[in-house]
Amino acid sequence: MSQENDGAQENLLREHEARLKLINQHRSGSVNSLKKQATEMLQQSSSKFCKIETGQIVLVKIPDVDRGRLAPRNILAVLSEKDGLSQLGTSTGVLEKLDARNQWRTKPTVGFIIVFNNINLSIYQLIQNSVCRQIAAKESNSSQGFVRCNCRKQCGDKKCKCVMNKRKCNSKCHSSTSCRKK
Repeated sequence: MSQENDGAQENLLREHEARLKLINQHRSGSVNSLKKQATEMLQQSSSKFCKIETGQIVLVKIPDVDRGRLAPRNILAVLSEKDGLSQLGTSTGVLEKLDARNQWRTKPTVGFIIVFNNINLSIYQLIQNSVCRQIAAKESNSSQGFVRCNCRKQCGDKKCKCVMNKRKCNSKCHSSTSCRKK
């Protein structure tokens, strides 16, 4: 009886090893298929989008969540790195996340070249901001509405939001009192 048990156990071990080999073959085949599919997708994506040079001006779409009511729909950026993913720099700093090619588009027109000359090339400094912070730094209104100070007296101290943001007060700040910072 012990010989029959030993034979059955050996049989089970052989079947188990054969099953494991088959599983490993299927796994390696699926890994190879995934790699092949990924290279095909990259080739298809690169054929859709034109070649782009480092230092070229691009338009980055601002997500609706980050955009305020009066904020622009796009922001100008300079392509500073391209290694599969792109690092984009603006006049207020470098965007903190790396973007894929489908998240921005090129706009080679004269107007953008003029704006590019106004963008200081010191954007390659390592100030990394989110898109929301980029917009808030560029616009007179914040990324989710207007910057208001709501001062009860005349503005001038450091508690005033307009003074802190180095902006002039507008009609939305305080309508009843006069202001020195308008």
